[in-house]
Amino acid sequence: MASGSNVGGGPPRPASRESKPSSSGSDRSILRSSLKKAADMGAAEQQREAFRAMEERKKVNKKAAREMGVSLVRYEEMQEVFKLFDADGSGSIDPKEIRTQMSSLGFEVDNTTIYQLISDLDSDGSQQIEFEEFAGLLKDDLRFYHPDSTSKERCEEVFDFLDDLDPEERDAKIETENLRRVAEVLGDNITDEELEVMIACADKGGKGYVDCEDYYELMVGISRKMEENHDIPESDVSGGDHDKEASVS
Repeated sequence: MASGSNVGGGPPRPASRESKPSSSGSDRSILRSSLKKAADMGAAEQQREAFRAMEERKKVNKKAAREMGVSLVRYEEMQEVFKLFDADGSGSIDPKEIRTQMSSLGFEVDNTTIYQLISDLDSDGSQQIEFEEFAGLLKDDLRFYHPDSTSKERCEEVFDFLDDLDPEERDAKIETENLRRVAEVLGDNITDEELEVMIACADKGGKGYVDCEDYYELMVGISRKMEENHDIPESDVSGGDHDKEASVS
C-alpha cells in the first residue's frame, strides 16, 4: 500500500512528522536570567561609581576644610546651611533667595539691607554670595565655630529664637511645636515621634520640655564632643597634602 493512503477511502493524510519539544520556555528563562544578571551588574557598577564620587568629594572637602582651618564635619555643616539658602542649587545665593529664607525664618528685611549684605560679602563682584564667601561669614563674622559660640549668652540668644520669634510669646520652653516650626523652615520632614525623642534626650528633669539650662548643657556637650572627635590638629591644618605636594615638587 502506498504511503499516506487511507483505508477508509477518505482523502490521503500527509506523512507524519516527528514532533520536536518546544524550547520557548527554556529560552525565556535564560533570557530572564541574563537580564537579571545584567541588571545586577549595572546596579553594582552604579554603586561603585557613586562610592568613588563620594570618596572624591570627601577628599576635595577635606582639602578645602584644611585650607579654611576647620574640621571636615564643620565644613560639611556649612555646606548644608548654604544649601538652605541656595534654593535653586546654582552654587550661589541671590537677593531673592536671601529674602525668601529670611521671611521663612520670620524676619522682614528691605532691599537696601539685602544688597548691603551682599556687597559686604561679595568679593568677586558677582552680586551674589558664593559658598566660600558664605563660609567666611559663618566662620569669621558670626564666629559660629569659635569657642565663645557656646557661651551662656550666645546659647540664650539661640534658645530665645527657638522658643518664639515674638518676645511676647516666649515661655522659656522648647517643646515639640517649637521644633516643628524650625523643621518646617528647614524643609525637614521629621516625625512628631522623633521630635519627642529629641526633647526627651535634652530634658534633664523629665519636665516634658527643654529649658535654657538644658539647652546650654546640650550645646556645650555637643561642642566638646566635636572638639574631641572631629577637630583637625594644628599640624594638620598647616601641613597635610600641601606639605606632601611640596616635597614631591
